[in-house]
This record gives sequence, structure tokens and C-alpha cells, in this order.
Amino acid sequence: MRYERGEFEDVLAMNEAIIKAWDEKVNSKDIVYHLGDVGINGQENLEDIMKQLPGQKCLVLGNHDLVHPYEYWLDIGFCRVYEHPICIHEFYWLSHAPMYLNQNMPYVNIHGHIHRNIIFTPGTKNQYVNVSVEHQLPNGPMEWKEIQEYFSGKKEKK
Repeated sequence: MRYERGEFEDVLAMNEAIIKAWDEKVNSKDIVYHLGDVGINGQENLEDIMKQLPGQKCLVLGNHDLVHPYEYWLDIGFCRVYEHPICIHEFYWLSHAPMYLNQNMPYVNIHGHIHRNIIFTPGTKNQYVNVSVEHQLPNGPMEWKEIQEYFSGKKEKK
């Protein structure tokens, strides 16, 4: 809650908004990559929340996820758990925290971790998109086509 703008009365209201937004966008056949920090310090009832979220869920572990062992995440509903960043479609790096990329690298980095902040260096191409939940509410998880449009220049960058 301390990372939010204060639009939620409490954690329960925030979790309900996340579940509602997810449910409106994700179906049971979709693959969803969660880029870490599923909960803070294990305080939330994550198993109950995860049961409510449709889709095949993959997790790139975040710093707050490390309070639980690897197997815990599989037990509560993630089909895959990654301890390190992963590359998909030979171009997109998915990570919890932003990765170092210089403007000569052909990659882009889709990440979380930095809440409402964005990474952008004036005069260079933007190779990052922050998909932290603070950027995704009230619309829910970012769809793959949105990410492709983002990097093709067809969608306005956040």
C-alpha cells in the first residue's frame, strides 16, 4: 500500500481491484507472465488470490517473493517459476527489476519493481516498459499485442 497513490482504502480493496481487472482481460487459456513481487513479505493470503486468477501463470521471482521457497509458488498456482530474467521471442527480456541495456543493444526489457517510475533517457530509444501493477490498474495485465505496439511506435509510451 505504501507504493500506491492512496486510491485504495486498504489492501483488501486493492486486491479486489487487481482481481477484477485481471478477470476482465485474462481467460483460462492465456499465458500470463508475472514479473515479481506477488505479495509483500508473505502477509497476503496469496493462495486464495491466485485461485481467483484465470490463465496459465508464470512467475519471474521478485525481491519480495524470496520469503517463500521456490516450490511454494508452484503449489499456489504458478505453472513455471524463473529465478532469473528470461528472453522470449529472441527480443523481449522479462525481468523483475530493470536490466541494463545500452542503445546499441537490439533488445527491450519488460519489467516491474520500480512501481510508478519509468526509465527513459532523453535522446535515446526507449527500450523499457514498466508493467508494475501501479501502471496497469484499472486496465489489468498488459496484453502481448499492446507490448508489440508499444515497441513498434504504434502505442503511446507510459
